[in-house]
Amino acid sequence: MAQPSGSKKRGHLRSCFLLVLVLETLLPCAEGSTSSSICSLVQMGADRQANHEMSGAVLETWGRDALFFAGDSSDEAPYDSFGTFLDAKGEAVADLLHGCQWLLLVPKLSTYISLSSLHLAVAAAAQLPISQRLTTARQSPCLIKADLLKSCHERGEHFRDCLATACPSLSGVPPSEGQPEHITVEGSIVRNGWAGLATRDPGKCVLAVLEVQGWVHMHQIHDSLADVSGDCRSLLLPHSRSLEGPICFVVPILPPPSATSADLESLVGFVEAAVASWASPTSDATDEGGGFSSSNSSGTLFLLPHPDQSPAGLHAKMLSTGALVEHLPIIVESQFTPSEGIDVVFRAMHVWARALELAQEAGPSCKWVAKVDVTTYCNRDMLKQRLGCLDASDDFFLGATTAAYSAGLDPYMFPSEKSATILSRGYFRRARVWARSCAAQFVKEDPPPGAEGFFDDYAFALCLSDLGGVEASNYADIDSSFIMSDRPDQTIQDFWTHPDTVKQCLLTVARLPSPEAMVAVHKKVEWSMWHQSIPCIGETQQGFYSMTDQFGNKKPYYDERIRLAMYYCKSGEMLELERELSARLDGVDPRSGLGSLKEAPSSIPPSADNLKPERRPLCIFVPSSARKRHFVEAAEAAWRTWGTADTFFVSTTKLSPVLDNNTLVLDLDIDTDYAHLPVRTFRLFEALGSREEWVDRCDWYMKADADSFLNIPLILERLKCFNPDELWFLGVPQVAHSSGGSMTRFASGGAGYFLSRAVLPKVAAWAPFCLLQLLQHTGGTGMEDVSFAGCLWKWGRVGVVSYVDETEVITSEASHNRTRVKEEIAPDELPPMPPCSFVVHSVEATEMDLVKRNVKMAESRAFGVGSKPQCLPDAERLRAGHATLMAPEEGVPNAAVEEHQWLIYNDREFAALMACRDAMPHHEEQKSKHEETVATLEKAARYLEDCMAERPEMMLAQMSCDDASHALHRPEFLLGRLAL
Repeated sequence: MAQPSGSKKRGHLRSCFLLVLVLETLLPCAEGSTSSSICSLVQMGADRQANHEMSGAVLETWGRDALFFAGDSSDEAPYDSFGTFLDAKGEAVADLLHGCQWLLLVPKLSTYISLSSLHLAVAAAAQLPISQRLTTARQSPCLIKADLLKSCHERGEHFRDCLATACPSLSGVPPSEGQPEHITVEGSIVRNGWAGLATRDPGKCVLAVLEVQGWVHMHQIHDSLADVSGDCRSLLLPHSRSLEGPICFVVPILPPPSATSADLESLVGFVEAAVASWASPTSDATDEGGGFSSSNSSGTLFLLPHPDQSPAGLHAKMLSTGALVEHLPIIVESQFTPSEGIDVVFRAMHVWARALELAQEAGPSCKWVAKVDVTTYCNRDMLKQRLGCLDASDDFFLGATTAAYSAGLDPYMFPSEKSATILSRGYFRRARVWARSCAAQFVKEDPPPGAEGFFDDYAFALCLSDLGGVEASNYADIDSSFIMSDRPDQTIQDFWTHPDTVKQCLLTVARLPSPEAMVAVHKKVEWSMWHQSIPCIGETQQGFYSMTDQFGNKKPYYDERIRLAMYYCKSGEMLELERELSARLDGVDPRSGLGSLKEAPSSIPPSADNLKPERRPLCIFVPSSARKRHFVEAAEAAWRTWGTADTFFVSTTKLSPVLDNNTLVLDLDIDTDYAHLPVRTFRLFEALGSREEWVDRCDWYMKADADSFLNIPLILERLKCFNPDELWFLGVPQVAHSSGGSMTRFASGGAGYFLSRAVLPKVAAWAPFCLLQLLQHTGGTGMEDVSFAGCLWKWGRVGVVSYVDETEVITSEASHNRTRVKEEIAPDELPPMPPCSFVVHSVEATEMDLVKRNVKMAESRAFGVGSKPQCLPDAERLRAGHATLMAPEEGVPNAAVEEHQWLIYNDREFAALMACRDAMPHHEEQKSKHEETVATLEKAARYLEDCMAERPEMMLAQMSCDDASHALHRPEFLLGRLAL
């Protein structure tokens, strides 16, 4: 049939033309072929016979319009030969590309392309990047917009350079600025030819099959993929980042198409809050050095409905949040007319199938998949730490479990929908198949009344149980690790009443009332993490616990695998220490020998008769480390500002030449991180109390921190109030609250604490037992000061005693702000600090000299330059403390327990401090002089303000501006001139 000039069927003619050019044997061209929006260019190898057979198979199956050429590309640059071929064609390229929207480059003849699926995927995508790499495998097909090549031709550029940009080599580096975006769709590619396809999930989209072995397999693959495989319509929807683990969070955002604008704004608000807090795009994408690998990865994916089944504008709103977004495939309704409950079940199966599919495509970095509600806050750092104790290649289905009851059946455990539902990588493949199977075979059954809120999670758990015999397990303590409520206002109230220091131990907080609440929760959890030694060990992890419901059903709280995995989730060094202590202490009584309390200590006050001449009044021990430079700088600053000849920096190695003479290297010492500091403290006091060279060397043994300023003269004077031959444990008392309601009164480690000479050997006997218990319960982590105080109370009933009152230490943020102890204070400014400051904590190395200067300036202005401070115990405060009982608020668990109620000063320490005060000579005269000086300074400060404000009418005749200025520098000057 004759055709008008210029209207020939270009696809048909191009195929024949290229085959004539490159083949000695002309392959037949099919009549009636038509131009395609995707034009295929296939590279043939050097084997002519194989070329003839496979090119014929391609023409007869998927590539009747394919163009063939003989090339010679390498694995490293698989597309170079395509560029060389196109460059050689010159002006003919424009004719070759006529009518093509996309050019598909196929580097290997042994590749099958499912063009019908690829057409559908391209048509469904509103905006595709300029190129689409079909797989990360070498010699993989690459889909390029034809406009790119046309632009290259018009600019006179080489096609080889254009292709190198559009289909780059596998460097793993994202495109630099100015380069076209290119992404992969790894999950749509089948490797290993027919064998790989035979084991493929039939419901999954297939765009290409690589490594086809021979023309027979090419035809078999074509026959099996005659129809569009799976749902390929959302496959190429644009996204710019990949999902990475180790925990891959999936957050379904599935509003119905009829959702209102207000509904969408609420959902997007929660997504923005999640991205701004726990679901940051690069939270889990870290490189080996601990930094973020790139901004093109995320550990959290927000799963949307297919664009055809989602409300208008949802996709654009979600992209504006910066979140990683993916879509569900189109959900084809079942043969039943689904009720709302059926729709929930059906959708839940597709959500899990898609989530697990994406996790598998992400590769080994996704070790866990956690499905999370959009109103739930996740503490991903703590979740990562907890799940890191388990082997993700094993089978785990985890959550904060709850029970469903059915008549005549045992209670069924499934993860609460308010917390995260978690699957390990060991289940990915099987659970995805089970979910698809349940979605295909579910029967019409309305959810029971009141079950709508959790029915999707319940249905998924039931699916896993029915098809795989899988049952959900607890992986954390329900009381200390989760805050969950159906009422959002109750959730946030429970969160704020949860103890601050253990907020960092929460794994999830749900449901939250607003995006603002989610951000507030995140900030408070982050603040809580300043204290790195919180062990986050729930009560259920410290023994064999079980769950019992109101019907008497009982089962272990933890699966045995999980219980053992959490127990042994410790460092190798701590496990070895635990074994060594277990063997050494087997059969030993901690209250025998040195640890015995049967012999009452002497109550004779210290005198010249019972003091050895060589005994030091106070020995100070500062745990130190050379692991980081700022640790050494802190130790040097402490030594320079307050160190004495009896100050020892405890380290496993030498620290610096400045500290060499005062560095104490003990064989029992272990250079731990902050979280394991209790291990160092127990080992330190075991060594000091069991070695002859230390056990009777000092009257008092102090453990101090290098980031504290110690006023040694004041401390030495106050220690004289206590007899070191008695059992004393002195410090600045504080109270630790556990989430379970128990409380421990302890001596603040930052402020330092003291052991008397009499109690030290006993502590040395008790310390190994306390350390073993700590290793068994928490792996050696914990609050060092709390652990140490608990040990002394457990074995000796030795409680902490306050040797100062709250006005004599500066150890809180409030006291730092009130006293301005770390600020420069002008010489003519009255320092707002108390005249008697025993300890300041915490202090940076660069602040230590300034703090010392301010403390000494306050002393000089109170007691006179060069005068010895007279910091006596305050009688009024002692009497008030002796009459004040510290007790928990009503309603707090264990509030009525006697052990949780304390007098600020018990009879024993009250008597010691009062006797000490009365024994000090001229204490009333000293007090009077001190009060006079303070009053003078306050009046001088007020007068000087008037002078500076030029208000002479406010001045009194007794004091001039010069007098006021002198008074602030020399208080003794005013005492001689003024009659106050």
